[in-house]
Amino acid sequence: MDTSNPAAPFERGSLKMRGGILTIAMTSANTLVTTNLSEGVQIVDVSDVAAPALVTTYFTDGYAQAVAASRDLAYVTDSPTGVYILDMSTPRSPAVTSTLSIAVKPLGSGEMPAVPSPLIGISVPTPPSPATAVVLDKLIGRVELFDVTNPRSATKLGAVDTRGRSQCLAVRGSRAYVGGLDGVQVMDFSNRSAPTLAGSFKTAQPPQYLAVDDALVFAALGREGVVIVRQGS
Repeated sequence: MDTSNPAAPFERGSLKMRGGILTIAMTSANTLVTTNLSEGVQIVDVSDVAAPALVTTYFTDGYAQAVAASRDLAYVTDSPTGVYILDMSTPRSPAVTSTLSIAVKPLGSGEMPAVPSPLIGISVPTPPSPATAVVLDKLIGRVELFDVTNPRSATKLGAVDTRGRSQCLAVRGSRAYVGGLDGVQVMDFSNRSAPTLAGSFKTAQPPQYLAVDDALVFAALGREGVVIVRQGS
C-alpha cells in the first residue's frame, strides 16, 4: 500500500499466498519474511512493489508462528522447538544460526497439548538498545528475555510473568508492552537479568494489536477503535 497521502492510500502491488499469514517482518528494504502454520517461513522479494514474488519457503520442525527481524536476521517462534534465528543475508538460502528453547507450561494429568501451542510473540529492539529478543507465551503470559548480541550463542537472561491469555506484544527500547484481557501491561527490562512489571492501563476491550513509539502507545481494540496513550513513567 502506498500511504504517501494518508488520506488516500492505494494498492501498489499484491501477492496471493497459501495458508494465510500470521505475522510479517522486513529483513531488508527488498525482503519480507512471513509465517503461517501450513507453509512455514516464506521469503518474498518486494524490490518491484508492483510484482512481489515468492523467493523460497523454509520449514521449521514444528509450526512457525511469529517472526521479527533485525538487520539480516529473522527470529521465528516455532512450536514446539522454541525460537529459530535465521541468517537472511542470502534470502534464497536462509540458514539456521541457532535455536533457543522456551519454557513451556507443564501439562496436568490427562491434559492434552495445544496444537499449535500458543508460544506467540517475539520482537527485537532496534539499536542503540541492547540486542534482546523478547518472547511471549500467550497462554500463561510469561515473557522471556534472550541476549542475542551474538546470535550464534544466544543466552537466556530472565523472565517475568504477566497475566495469562495475552494477545499481542510490542517492544520499544527497554520496555515490553503486553496486551491481554486486563488491558496493557508494561514490562521494564532495563536490568535485563531482572525484568519487572512497571505499570499497566485498562482498555475497554482486550487489545488485538499494539504499536509503540517514543511518545505514544497505540492499542487496537477491534470494534472499539484505537486507544492512544501517552508514554509516562
